[in-house]
Amino acid sequence: MRNNRVTGLVLAGGRSSRFGSDKGRRIWRGRRLIDHAASALRGVSGELLISTGFGHESYGVAGARTITDRFAGCGPLGGLHAGLLHASSPWLLVLACDLPGVTATYLRRMLAEIQSGLSCVISRTPDGRSHPLCAAYHRSLLPLVESHLGTGRYAM
Repeated sequence: MRNNRVTGLVLAGGRSSRFGSDKGRRIWRGRRLIDHAASALRGVSGELLISTGFGHESYGVAGARTITDRFAGCGPLGGLHAGLLHASSPWLLVLACDLPGVTATYLRRMLAEIQSGLSCVISRTPDGRSHPLCAAYHRSLLPLVESHLGTGRYAM
């Protein structure tokens, strides 16, 4: 079931320097990684955005709008900022393009954790570590994200 209170955002703006090639275009189980992420988000969000870094080509994901980071070279936080700027809904559900195992069912469970007064819901790995690249962020965080980008604090 799609949720019009949620905009989906695929983070696909990285340089893939350790990976060696564009992660979003890498084929996994017959589809590009970016298509796996877009499919999972499409199942739960009313709008789909693809955040690309400065100078990246469009991925051509059907039904998605490509947006470019305003703060180039700032990593995922720059993509989160772009998503919060362009989202048409109060919540932004973020998924890195290199997480093909995340399903719409998992994202629905994560969204069910949203409660009044929360500004984010961050998934955790099986060993308990936070995974901020699979998370829901409220638009009210935009000023904080801008502040961090403006002072060079790029960590999610």
